[in-house]
Amino acid sequence: LTDTSSLVRIMQLVRPDEVYNLGAQSHVAVSFEEPEYTANSDALGALRLLEAI
Repeated sequence: LTDTSSLVRIMQLVRPDEVYNLGAQSHVAVSFEEPEYTANSDALGALRLLEAI
């Protein structure tokens, strides 16, 4: 979810009927240690996925 060009490419290649976003930082300690990465993958990752659709 952190690589926009890959998301766009895979969506164009596969053209799925449905998309489920299950990507997230699941380790609480890491989310506190790496808040910028967590926000990038969780919040911005969802935005990138929506834009790729």
